[in-house]
Amino acid sequence: MARDPDTLRFGGDCEGFLYLPRNESPAGAVVILHERYGLVKHTLDLAQRLARDGYVALAPNLFSRWKGDEEALRSGKERVVLPDPEVAAVIDAALDFLKGHPRVAPERIALMGVCQSGRYPIVIGSRRRDLAAARMNGHVTGLIHKEREVVIAVCNHLTRSY
Repeated sequence: MARDPDTLRFGGDCEGFLYLPRNESPAGAVVILHERYGLVKHTLDLAQRLARDGYVALAPNLFSRWKGDEEALRSGKERVVLPDPEVAAVIDAALDFLKGHPRVAPERIALMGVCQSGRYPIVIGSRRRDLAAARMNGHVTGLIHKEREVVIAVCNHLTRSY
């Protein structure tokens, strides 16, 4: 069973939830990115499950700087599309936060994207060499079918070895 999450601020103005496993020794960690509806229960449930399985899980709110109607976002009536550099800055801050956390083995940090954020493990992984694994789930915009299959195969291989 995982502990209740810690609500935290990191990287200046970024927000998120940190789930820690019961075991207090340094563990692998996953930054789990949310879907288009924002940081909703589904993402938090996935983070809690990772912590229950022995990983540190950080679910950052990629939209924490956005000042729109959060209820409309959660219901799907509103959609947030942010520039890649803004989203990447939040993800970089989350990864850097975990690298310095005493409960995290810094060489065992993975990045997982879901739905709208599914492509960010590729975007971030293309310029950072400190990720142990990258996993994408959901639609990946801009990749043709054959390239998508190759990327998924690579990501599946990385997560199996993690």
